[in-house]
Amino acid sequence: MMAAYRFIDTALAEDLALLELGQSTSLLELNRLVLFGDKPENQQQQSDQIKATQEHFYQLSDYGGVGELIEWLRLHDHKNIWWTAAGLYIHIISQPQLFIEGNHRTGAILMSYLLCKNGKPPFVLSVDNARAHFDPSSLAKGMHKHGVRSLLMIPKLKKRLARNLKQSAVPDYLLSSAE
Repeated sequence: MMAAYRFIDTALAEDLALLELGQSTSLLELNRLVLFGDKPENQQQQSDQIKATQEHFYQLSDYGGVGELIEWLRLHDHKNIWWTAAGLYIHIISQPQLFIEGNHRTGAILMSYLLCKNGKPPFVLSVDNARAHFDPSSLAKGMHKHGVRSLLMIPKLKKRLARNLKQSAVPDYLLSSAE
């Protein structure tokens, strides 16, 4: 996970737009770092997992895949950033999930990236906010992005998660621009 956070720190420092068209390889790299870190051990396992994840990632196409995610973000960039970050996370973890493995971790890191890119503190899971995070996450994980039930439930889950993000934000976790 530390390698994934370093990747996000670099992306923020270099003002890279990870959540725009043409950045799918960066998202795949982030997921690889979440799963394996930056150590070269188990290269064959990593290679097999990376290949399977790429096939899954691109096979989803616009049906719940990265294209749909980027389009959703583009259409909602004017919304409240807490709600948008929650929506990003829920899009990644709901069915079909964006990656084969590591959706919750990769989604949480991307949620933090989006918040920081917009001047807000990153999401940091704690004992105090864990239940408010995992309750909607568990429900969203079982929902299909385009199911009838999700049309009613996902907006409520986004609202709950957004409220938790905002309430649990700690300004000390965000470095000032002077540092």
